[in-house]
Amino acid sequence: LGSEDYVVRYDGVFGGSWVVEGLYGLHQEKDEFAGPGKSIPNYIDTRRTPNPTSGGFGFHQDEEYEREVFKADVSKFFGNVEFKFGADQEETIATVNRWNGGAGQRIYLFNNRASASGPTVYRHRIFLNDRAPGFDRNNPATWVIAAPLTSEPDSVSQAAYGQASWKIMPNFTLNLGVRYEQQQVNDRDGNESFTLDDNWAPRLAFIWDPQANGRSKLYGSFGRYYENIPMDINIRAFGGEIQCFCYNFSPDPN
Repeated sequence: LGSEDYVVRYDGVFGGSWVVEGLYGLHQEKDEFAGPGKSIPNYIDTRRTPNPTSGGFGFHQDEEYEREVFKADVSKFFGNVEFKFGADQEETIATVNRWNGGAGQRIYLFNNRASASGPTVYRHRIFLNDRAPGFDRNNPATWVIAAPLTSEPDSVSQAAYGQASWKIMPNFTLNLGVRYEQQQVNDRDGNESFTLDDNWAPRLAFIWDPQANGRSKLYGSFGRYYENIPMDINIRAFGGEIQCFCYNFSPDPN
């Protein structure tokens, strides 16, 4: 259905040598499937090439995401040195309804390998509802199709940094800094699954104008960076996904 973005930003100068910056951002997006195919199982006939399909939708998911960001930075100038400090936080929340196919399943048709004249083999690919009353993953009689499988995990990333830019000479500048990051990944119930912390990221860079005339520049830098755990991994690993490839001789989706 689309997305919306909102940003509020503040910049201020105090006392001639202090600069304060602040930012708040909000991103929201939503994507949904609709139509008769949502309630009709999807059939895939592997006995023919290419595999014809019939029935309802294949795998699909209805998604809602929200990302909220807070950032604050403070700079202070002391002659030929600039100090800068800051912190930020980002929280990502997902609500994902996943369908293994229309009515919650894809049904594959296979030839009977045990007997050429034997009945067609059907594979029902479904998500299981592990929160259904009496559910026991070791007892198929208790299995209920999750149509949809709903996952609502979230993650919170926080960081703080400090850096200094020192103009040692009119044609040589040295930049030094360090950043600390951590990410807390929460499961579908909001409980902490794990936290990635102790992520220290140093920064070092220089800029040199060899002829001191503004017409050439030599620069170099070193830095360490950390990647956030993608939300898709959170959804798949901590969203309650239990998938069944159930085989029988019946095309009945029930």
